[in-house]
Amino acid sequence: RTYAAERPRTGSGMFKAMIDMYRALPAWMAPRIRGMFDCLANGRSPLVVHCAAGKDRTGLAIAVLLRTLGVPHETVVEDYLLTNEVGDFEQFIRAQQAAQLGLADSHKPLLAMPEDVRRVLFSADVAFLEGAFEVIEETFGGLDAYLESAAGITPALRERVASELLDR
Repeated sequence: RTYAAERPRTGSGMFKAMIDMYRALPAWMAPRIRGMFDCLANGRSPLVVHCAAGKDRTGLAIAVLLRTLGVPHETVVEDYLLTNEVGDFEQFIRAQQAAQLGLADSHKPLLAMPEDVRRVLFSADVAFLEGAFEVIEETFGGLDAYLESAAGITPALRERVASELLDR
């Protein structure tokens, strides 16, 4: 496993680090995805799903949910990539400086990183999401097996989520 600290501090190094991170997310996110499914299956919606940037952990969680509900992979990817059109993460971080979230350059070096590194870090890229889904396929044997073995989400629970969210 390669970590961001081991990558060169360049845009291409950050790109590889982001793919590494996304490939690690399915295992790490499994309990959190289970919690999301539990909430939805028990009618606790609307539900807010978020993370610091709203694109990495949130992006994967929502992508898994959408795929589970039968949304085509291409549509899920299009939805994920909308992040690049509707969000300005760098502006969000700058606005949070006074809130002391530990993300702005006065607290952490995130905004002091080179521009090419920030551009990659703040973006949603199809290669990132594909890295996560490759692991779901290769390591877990596909989405259904991932949900059941890694997240403990049974077909019955998935059906309850679908019943709560879909008009059939």
